[in-house]
Amino acid sequence: VLGIISNNEYNVIGYSFAGWNTKADGSGTDYQPGDKVSNLTADNAATVYLYAKWSPNTDTKYTVNIYAPKLVVTGQDANGVDIYGVSEEYELINYWDEYGTTGETAEYNKDNETFDSEHYIFERSTSERIKGDETTEINAYYGRKVYKLVYDLDGGVLGDGAYTAEGSDIYYGAPVVEPTVTKPGYKVYFWSWQYSDEDRTVTYSPYWREVIGDYKYTLNVYKENIDGSGYTLSPQ
Repeated sequence: VLGIISNNEYNVIGYSFAGWNTKADGSGTDYQPGDKVSNLTADNAATVYLYAKWSPNTDTKYTVNIYAPKLVVTGQDANGVDIYGVSEEYELINYWDEYGTTGETAEYNKDNETFDSEHYIFERSTSERIKGDETTEINAYYGRKVYKLVYDLDGGVLGDGAYTAEGSDIYYGAPVVEPTVTKPGYKVYFWSWQYSDEDRTVTYSPYWREVIGDYKYTLNVYKENIDGSGYTLSPQ
């Protein structure tokens, strides 16, 4: 009797239907929906079972989480400025999605181009089997690098007020209280900083803007809106 192989009406999350097979382990004869068949068994009126074959999806999403120690205030220096250290507790500092094959093991690649680890030290990571429901997460843990604070005042003179002392150990990401500085004919527009892994220093420098005459002016910086609807004044 001629028959037609039926379609599959079931789903397995993270897998794609790959046809039917006469054996549960997939080692029998393959059939596809719509195939015309006859005489599937030599036994008259026998029931023939076909088993669904499932192929793991190769684009199953999983999440990569990056953790680093929390920054905490450990005390104050002689000027009353907070000193920052790191806690034993870690905090999430970055994450993104990657894709792999359902059932395979997701492992963290510390040489990835997504996370800029220049100011961190890799410690350890986890690996997990990729679940079809896309809930898999793997974690990577980093320590924060420590830098010696250096000031380059570019001709400026230190004024009054408390600030983070030069030579202080600064964990990456910790706030620094910049000093009040003066320079005839100029005023500080903002501070910039430069990290050096060669001598493990972070150099803070004032950006001086010349003061012309006895008047002042305002520089407004506008950034284009993401949706293309125009421009928005950027905070100074």
